[in-house]
Amino acid sequence: MEVLLVSTNKIDRSVLETFKEELENKGIKSYTMIEIVHVSLTAYDWDRGVFNASKVIEILSSRVPSLSGMLIFGLFSPEMEYGNKRPECIVRGNLFLLSIGNMRKNGMTDLFTYIKNNINKFIQGNNCYIIS
Repeated sequence: MEVLLVSTNKIDRSVLETFKEELENKGIKSYTMIEIVHVSLTAYDWDRGVFNASKVIEILSSRVPSLSGMLIFGLFSPEMEYGNKRPECIVRGNLFLLSIGNMRKNGMTDLFTYIKNNINKFIQGNNCYIIS
């Protein structure tokens, strides 16, 4: 298995490096792309005060090539909403959109420890909303 880590809007490089290190500790080859995708305010729901996860993953999928056999993780700093819920991640095919803002809202206090303790959950898509 291989993983491409994509910075969606601005993600601190140390977050990407921690994610990459934990993947590689599990024997998973990974690559990082720094701020490859910028999500504009067209994906922001002004009435609800949060990014629309469906629009964000649509933007991400239109800008990242479909790479067969590779999981693509888009790390997104702001909070996002999908169907009146604020999931940590949503999945479409091999594309995973992870919201650090939602992780914080759900009680995460130390991002680096959280990544290390939950890397298997992310890889398996546990607690993710699956969309088509």
